Amino acid sequence: MIPYLNQVTSLTNLAQAQCACGGSHTQDQHWQYTSEMPQTASGLVDDYLKMGLYDQDTVALAENLSKAELMESLFIQNVAGEDPLKRSLCEDMIAEAGGLDAALSAAFGIYADEFLSKTLQRQSFSRRRFLEQITIAAGLLSLGFSTQAMLSDDQAQSQAKSGKLEKTKLRIGFIPITCATPILMSKPLGFYTKYGLEVELVKMPSWAAVRDSAIAGELDAYHMLTPMPIALSIGLGSATFPVKLASIENIHGQSIVLANKHKDKVKTPKDFKGLTIGIPFPFSMHNLLIRYYLATGGLNPDKDVQLQVIPPPDALAKMTAGQLDAFLLPDNVGQRAVFNKVGFIHLLTKELWTGHPCCAFAASQKWISENPNTFRAVNKAIIDGCGYSRNAINRGAIAKAIAP
Repeated sequence: MIPYLNQVTSLTNLAQAQCACGGSHTQDQHWQYTSEMPQTASGLVDDYLKMGLYDQDTVALAENLSKAELMESLFIQNVAGEDPLKRSLCEDMIAEAGGLDAALSAAFGIYADEFLSKTLQRQSFSRRRFLEQITIAAGLLSLGFSTQAMLSDDQAQSQAKSGKLEKTKLRIGFIPITCATPILMSKPLGFYTKYGLEVELVKMPSWAAVRDSAIAGELDAYHMLTPMPIALSIGLGSATFPVKLASIENIHGQSIVLANKHKDKVKTPKDFKGLTIGIPFPFSMHNLLIRYYLATGGLNPDKDVQLQVIPPPDALAKMTAGQLDAFLLPDNVGQRAVFNKVGFIHLLTKELWTGHPCCAFAASQKWISENPNTFRAVNKAIIDGCGYSRNAINRGAIAKAIAP
């Protein structure tokens, strides 16, 4: 205990105290003892706890409330900025969800205070309420789209021709899955060149590697799972790193795949009990969808199965080696499992949520602020690529372009 606390006297000598504060020192000596007191609020709280003036549970509650309020504030600032309409909508949606943590928890289970598992343990699980929470979470994520990306073809090309781009040589990271199609095809098919950009495509081994390279500033822009920009921006699972979700690259395109040994044995979600299931990242649509699917069969995703985060390129090797019973991953991984006769497609995720988003194109808020014209140009190239690939007539040309 620090010196000034040692001066607090017992009842037996309290009467002999000469200072009005109750200490055993004189009034003239009082300044010496007060000078030894902590000068910060946190230091005072620590001493007040030792003195029994604060209840430990109350302090813990205040700390949690402060963290929740801070996270909500960071979230709203990142999503809505100074736009009053967006801020109002965001606040209303968070209130409807019962708090930001409730919406994120419904989406990401154990990674956000174990909301789902606690709900299941109370046996008051409501499929309807869970769906409402997920819908609100998805809506909050969609509010994070960058409005700076709205630019016409003529405007973007004019900027490129006039040399107003702050940067023309870019490094864009991607994961080798079909969802990366707009990012990949925009190089060989000339969409980047159209807007005056020279892009180096950087193949990444995992989503964690994309996150780490983004934070380290090794990339200009990134292929990300839709929830990743929000998770990074409010510090879920990593240091806080503000990222803007610029555009959605694709919807659907995922599947639940089972190893062949489970054929004719696993037919419904309740049959997944005891299995090891691969997902690509904690903050992913894949995690959300598999948790929802398992819960519809009465399974607790945190107790009845083992959810394992795996880089998509590693999934087939793990399933072949018997280390993985199932996975929910993007197309080309699922198709390859079938082609290699390692597994079979149990369910397409569009059967769980029609129109669900998957991957996104993103960049850090700092990079966007420093390179606004370049950002608009590269995002316009990605959007053009999405529009081109949406037309089935173009897919043969796209496949040839991105296969290498």
